[in-house]
Order: sequence, then C-alpha cells, then structure tokens
Amino acid sequence: MRNYQCGGGFIVDLAFYANQQSDPYEISLLANQLAMRLRKDVDLVDLKTAFLVSLYRGCAT
Repeated sequence: MRNYQCGGGFIVDLAFYANQQSDPYEISLLANQLAMRLRKDVDLVDLKTAFLVSLYRGCAT
C-alpha cells in the first residue's frame, strides 16, 4: 500500500494478488467504495494481471 500526494490530494495505491481471476468491473466498484470511505482516491491493482505497475504516473513520486 502506498499513499502519496498528487495535485493537492492524496492517492492510495493498493496492490493485491487474487487466488482467482478478478473482474476489472468488480475491482473498480471496490475501489470506488474504498475511496468513499477513506475520502481519498484509491487505485487497486491485481498483481496477477498487472504487467507494469506505476512506472509512470501523472505526477512525480
């Protein structure tokens, strides 16, 4: 999990490794639910399907 600032707000990156194939739509819904609870932008990344994770972001880290 990583928390960094970009453009005045904080973003939470959370990576996970799913035992089963994950549905991108379900992951998006879960990210939205977490974002509402945390009141921060949330990015969820399934490491099983991710080839390149966060090498380039819209802001420098």
